[in-house]
Amino acid sequence: YRSLEKDFYEHYFSIIDTTTGNTHFDGPQLWFLYNRKLSPHLLIGLDLNYGVERGLKDRYTRCETIIRNYDVSLGLKFHTQDLSVGFSYRGLSQQSKYEAVKEYKDALVKAYFGYHVIRFESPKNAVIKSGFEDGYEISGQFEKKHIILEGLNLLVSASFGEKTTLVELGRRTKPQHLGTWVREGYQIDNALVYRPANSRTHISIFYGYRQFSDWAVSGQYNSIMLENDEQSQRVGAAVYLKPTLLTEFKGGFSVEIGSRDYREYILPFQYRQDPVDWSLNGGFRSQLDADWAFIYEAEIARVMPPFYWETDQFSIQAIKVGVERRVNFRKVGLEFNYSTWQPDSQTGSISSYGLTLSLEK
Repeated sequence: YRSLEKDFYEHYFSIIDTTTGNTHFDGPQLWFLYNRKLSPHLLIGLDLNYGVERGLKDRYTRCETIIRNYDVSLGLKFHTQDLSVGFSYRGLSQQSKYEAVKEYKDALVKAYFGYHVIRFESPKNAVIKSGFEDGYEISGQFEKKHIILEGLNLLVSASFGEKTTLVELGRRTKPQHLGTWVREGYQIDNALVYRPANSRTHISIFYGYRQFSDWAVSGQYNSIMLENDEQSQRVGAAVYLKPTLLTEFKGGFSVEIGSRDYREYILPFQYRQDPVDWSLNGGFRSQLDADWAFIYEAEIARVMPPFYWETDQFSIQAIKVGVERRVNFRKVGLEFNYSTWQPDSQTGSISSYGLTLSLEK
C-alpha cells in the first residue's frame, strides 16, 4: 500500500507517501459473547470485541501502524410465545498511530484534508499521525408473530448513533490538531415473514431505510471543511424451500436506491450521485447420509461506489462451499468462502478468501 492509512478512503484526514511496497498486519483479537436468562421471559447479553493490531511496511518509509480498538454491546430482551421486544447499547473506541522510522525523510509526504486539499509536510526524522475515535449506538427490536393470519410474523428494528474522531499530526513533542470528524445517522429495517407451522416453504420480504450525515472541521483552518449526506432505501425478498427431508433450497434478491451529496468548502467541490445497487443469491443444502451434509451458496451483485474509487461500477461474485458432520450430539462444520470485486474498465480486482471451522452442540 502507498498510504500510511490501513484504509485510505475511510478517513477524511490522512497522510500518504510516494514510496511503494506492501504492509503486513497482524495482532491478537478477543471476541466474547455471553447470554443469560434472568427469568423465563427475560434475556440479557454481552458482546465484547477487543483487538490490537500492528503493521509494518517492507520498504522505505517502513511505516509502522499500531491500532487498539474495542467494541462492546449490552442488550436486554423480553419475549413471550408471540411477542419479543429488545433494547441494546453499543460503545466503541479506537486509538491509532501511524509512525515511520528515520528513512521517512527520503519520502515526499502529503497530508490530505478531505479528498482535494493537500498540504506537503516536512518529515525530518519522523511524522506521527494519531487518531482518537469514540462513538455510541442505541438500537431496539420488535417482533410480533401471527399477525392477521397464522404464520405471518412482523419484525421491526431501528438504531441511531454518533461517532467522533479527533486527528493529530506532527512530532511526539509538538502534535498539531489536524481536524475533527463527526458522523451521525439512523437506520430502520422492517420484514414480513410468512412461515406456517409444519410448512416446508418460508417467504420473507423486507424494507430498510438508512440515513447519515457527517461533517469535518479543519484544525489548521478552524472552519467547516466538508459536509456529506447519504441516504438509501433497500427492498428485497427471500424464499426457502424444503422439497424433501434431505434437501433444502434458498434464494433471494435485493435492490438498493440511494443518494449521495458530498461538498468541500476550502477548495470548492461538490459531487452528487444516485446509485442503484442490486444482488441475487441462492444456494442449497443436501443431506448426503445420516452424518454428512453438503452446503453450497452463490451470489452475484452490482455496486456503484463513491467517486474516489474512480470506477462507475463493481461486479461482485461470491461463493461458499462447506460440509457438516454430526458426531455424538455435536455438529462440526467446515466452510470455504471466496468473493471478487471487479471494477468496470479496470484490469485489477479485489479478492477475499475465508475459511470457517464451527462446532455446535
